[in-house]
Amino acid sequence: MNIPNKTDKKKLNTKWIIAAIVVPLVVAVIGYLATRGSKQTAENKIEIKAGRDANYSAGSGDIVSGDKITYIGITLEEYEVKINRERERIHKELQESIRNKECEKQQKLEIELNAVGEKLNNLQESFEEETKRRKKAVTALEKLEGTLPKSKIKEARKNLQSGDAKIAEKLFDEVDEEGAVVVALAAYQSGQLAEGRIDYAKAMKKYSRAVALENGNPDYLLAAGTMAQTLGDYKEAQPWLEKLLQLRQQETTETVELAQIQNNLALLYHDMGKYEVAEPLYKRSLEIKEKALGLDHPSVATTLNNLANLYREQGKYEEVEPLYKRSLEIKEKTLGSDHPSVAETLNNLACLYRKQGKYEESEPLYKHALDILRRTFPNGHPNIDTIERNFAHLKLAMQGKQ
Repeated sequence: MNIPNKTDKKKLNTKWIIAAIVVPLVVAVIGYLATRGSKQTAENKIEIKAGRDANYSAGSGDIVSGDKITYIGITLEEYEVKINRERERIHKELQESIRNKECEKQQKLEIELNAVGEKLNNLQESFEEETKRRKKAVTALEKLEGTLPKSKIKEARKNLQSGDAKIAEKLFDEVDEEGAVVVALAAYQSGQLAEGRIDYAKAMKKYSRAVALENGNPDYLLAAGTMAQTLGDYKEAQPWLEKLLQLRQQETTETVELAQIQNNLALLYHDMGKYEVAEPLYKRSLEIKEKALGLDHPSVATTLNNLANLYREQGKYEEVEPLYKRSLEIKEKTLGSDHPSVAETLNNLACLYRKQGKYEESEPLYKHALDILRRTFPNGHPNIDTIERNFAHLKLAMQGKQ
């Protein structure tokens, strides 16, 4: 079972699941995977969420707006606390939905819980993404002047800069509801802030509205396509991401952004079981990234991992192993040997060996992956449960061989 390393885009750190809820959570995840209705099974999860590259630097958390510096009023430590609170809230609601047998709500919460895990796995990048999101919100508020009372805009900006985005999000909602000229921008910004607090249902609604009003805006297409893909709505995601790729391909220069879009669209086709369409997109994305970022960049490792997953699902095992190994080598070199993403690739390689019947080679990889995560997250992490299940399957297979 591959673990969603997720990212290029973001995520690292901290406390996750207490022992008392491991079993019901595992049951919930398995139930969700069984009902997705796509080609992405529990063993086919991939590493990166579409469109999540953090290719900017937030520095100290300052935001430059015009010729002045605007402070967003939230530190990395405060952000981590905020994410952990969201994790606790979502987990509590998930357990209630399981007890009440609310299947639709359960699936929604499982997606959001997975998103929290991705943020914690790469906390610094996740924090930088939130910083960028708030910077855009400040800029958008300035564009609303003349549309809404200055007092409301001032209050929203003040609260946003003090670390609270709720008033700004509410103000963007008001513009959306009033049908102002800048309604598409307001809808998009409201979706951005909703996504930041992991309210994916609202984010999807707002992104869809923004695209409907301005369907040639790359930012809106990326946000809507990515969110639809995250929620498993491939029918909606496909035309948005395809149009986004078409727009970017019209540009004269092949950029890392283009490569990431190709990777994201390949992920979509991959999940839909359209392997023959996904493969050339992965390969082209890999070529551009290697040229633009270098052979040893974490983003290169991500696409290598995705391509390996694709080949593994097709049973092309001889092509899979060198890709996983190269991805692992890059991650250890650039992220460090104890990074959670290293554990995820160790798990993927161990799963490959298990499928090939190479049990002696698989076992130490599972143990190494578990050791990394247990030391990094002493209070638990969902990927620990996944690897433990995989390791249990290996032990059963080894017993059957005796």
